[in-house]
Amino acid sequence: AYANRAATSLALKNYPAAVADYDQVLKLEPGAYAHYFGRAQAREAAGQIPEAVSDYSEALKANPAYAPAWYNRGVLRFEQGSYQAAHDDFDGAIKADPNYAYAYHDRASANLRMGNYAAAIPDYSHALALQPTLLPALLNRAAAERRTSQLPEALRDYDTYLAQKTDNA
Repeated sequence: AYANRAATSLALKNYPAAVADYDQVLKLEPGAYAHYFGRAQAREAAGQIPEAVSDYSEALKANPAYAPAWYNRGVLRFEQGSYQAAHDDFDGAIKADPNYAYAYHDRASANLRMGNYAAAIPDYSHALALQPTLLPALLNRAAAERRTSQLPEALRDYDTYLAQKTDNA
């Protein structure tokens, strides 16, 4: 019942109640990765980023094949400017789920932030192959292509992007 009430509190954006119930369920079921993941989501939404990162890590200790925990921890690390750690987490998400388009996109974005422009391009391309409507991947791939002097390719991607989204300056 604690787990269901925690999930309901999380859905209602009552994060302190969700965390308290996840605390209870983890006392009853230590090592339950889904509950660490739920508590991490509540903590993340409440702005408790270090605690959320810790809970995502605990979820991964319990289940290293759980791609969403890799991905979410990577997003938090990316937002904190820890691009290599984020890259490594996105890599973990991809190993756990090779069809995780957003993980490819965000690993490419980590590469972009670290100045690894050439390494970003194949990941953006793979993200687009998995999810052709992921327009940020198209725009970001164009930026990486531009930075690696692949100007015709960059122009093609900018043209394709603007054909689908004309309100972007």
